[in-house]
Amino acid sequence: MKDNGNILHKYFNQENLKLSWERVNRWQEKTVKDQFGIKTFRYNLDENLKTLSQLLLSGIYVSSKPEKFFVPKSSKMQRTKTVLCIEDALVYQAIANIIAVSAYDKVSKNNSFVFGSVLNPETKLGTEIFHSKNESNFFFFQHWKMLYPKFKDAVVKAITQDKVTHKFITDITGFFDSIPHYNLLEILSREFKVEDEILDMLSECFNTWSGTKHNATPGVGIPQGPGPSHLFANLLLYPLDEKIVAEAYKYYRYMDDIHIYGYSENELLKVLVDIDSYLKGNALSLNAKKTTIESVVNDESDPTIKEFIAIDFSYSELESDDNNDTLNFDSLAEQDNSNPLQEPQQKIKTLSDEKEIIAFWENEIKEVEKELPKYFRKNENGETTLKDKEKHKIEFRDTDFIRLSAKYGISLRELGALEKVSPSDKLLDYWIIVFKTFFWRADKLYLTLMQYKNNKKLKTYLLNDLLQQFDSYEWVRYYIYGILGISQSFTDKELREVFKILKTEKSNFAKLSLYKILIFHTNDKQFISSIVNELGNETNLYLRKSMLDYIRMKEENQFTVAELMESFGL
Repeated sequence: MKDNGNILHKYFNQENLKLSWERVNRWQEKTVKDQFGIKTFRYNLDENLKTLSQLLLSGIYVSSKPEKFFVPKSSKMQRTKTVLCIEDALVYQAIANIIAVSAYDKVSKNNSFVFGSVLNPETKLGTEIFHSKNESNFFFFQHWKMLYPKFKDAVVKAITQDKVTHKFITDITGFFDSIPHYNLLEILSREFKVEDEILDMLSECFNTWSGTKHNATPGVGIPQGPGPSHLFANLLLYPLDEKIVAEAYKYYRYMDDIHIYGYSENELLKVLVDIDSYLKGNALSLNAKKTTIESVVNDESDPTIKEFIAIDFSYSELESDDNNDTLNFDSLAEQDNSNPLQEPQQKIKTLSDEKEIIAFWENEIKEVEKELPKYFRKNENGETTLKDKEKHKIEFRDTDFIRLSAKYGISLRELGALEKVSPSDKLLDYWIIVFKTFFWRADKLYLTLMQYKNNKKLKTYLLNDLLQQFDSYEWVRYYIYGILGISQSFTDKELREVFKILKTEKSNFAKLSLYKILIFHTNDKQFISSIVNELGNETNLYLRKSMLDYIRMKEENQFTVAELMESFGL
């Protein structure tokens, strides 16, 4: 008979919760982290970890209903993202820590085929990582930039050297939202020997955490955003990986994006049926619109290889997008641990003279100012628009503009610290069009727009045109408000107009940004009292607590632009 106390201690001892703390703080998506909870938990970290461990070991811990918000896709549909409270995040990560230790050897055998959310070798150490003589790497997953070259080389070799003739590309419809709890838990039990007590706890947590912000989905779906969900999604597909790898297919998978190369259409039809059968047996289904079997060209003119060549990752701050029509290389950046300055800074390190450093950043700016206009044209009405790809025979993707925005914004920021420099007003119309066109990349396009300090045209456009255009997307409004709060100043009259917007805003997620604008930009005590009164009317506890903490920081003169940017996830 199993000792329930020993099992709970295995997962929820204080040291494993401390490891969870290190990893939760390294989750890459800032907007899915309970920033307020993390901050307050940190004040008395050891004592809070001890208390949480005691609650878990006593069996009286109960998971909480999380915050939810919708993030748009390029298809104009939306995915649900989940913000677990810090205690639930630690519990979720603690369970994942222990499962990763036991699962590591099995899943790592397929690291030549599976490239998404690959476990760091250090996860196998468990809490022994604290006692390792080597420098600790607390990231749960490997850096995608270590994996990308392997992925690229494998695909290029299959096409150019192995001379495959066909490729099969597919993905799973609504993957995270559609994962059935029973099937996942059964695989965790059968393949990875997870104890019944932990499976029962996971089942209860999933039922609490799953669904949308409006409706629960009992028995279906795991939360998108928290790092451990990527581990569990991979483990659900582990038997499929084993099945396909055993047949010696040229198989590459990034989460639910599956790519297989072969020597005949019939060969790939067979594997399509096998994958379809496996997924249907687990209450999942292939995305019919994105399932294709096509011929390949055995040289660098093949679209797959051209896709690799076209993407420049020097300034990448990319996030996964499961709606790309291509190989979805962007989504390799889901676990990006770097900042976009990493590679430019490596070049800067070779320069010792300040004039050379200034010249480097000036050249980066000139390159963007030369390249960006190539994607635009004037229409018959004299309006600036993006060029038509087919008509003008030009290729571009959202990632091209993310790269340019990062390159331009970072160069302006770095150069601004050395000498006075301003962004080009001539390019502002281009950046606004880019933002409108690729709105689902709002969190990646801020780098340039925030450099247009106190720009009346930008402020007017953001407050009027863009807010109206994206009235249906709370996530886009959140970042519009964020850019405004960081880049623009506000008169007392304008702040009171923002206050009116706040009172009509229905999204708690977007309200976070609006409150931050008001709190950061006002010193009027009477106005702050009005903000506090409005907060008192809010029914969302997380919103109330977070913003009251901002007001406290403001009153204690602890509030900086850097902290404001961090709070927006910028």
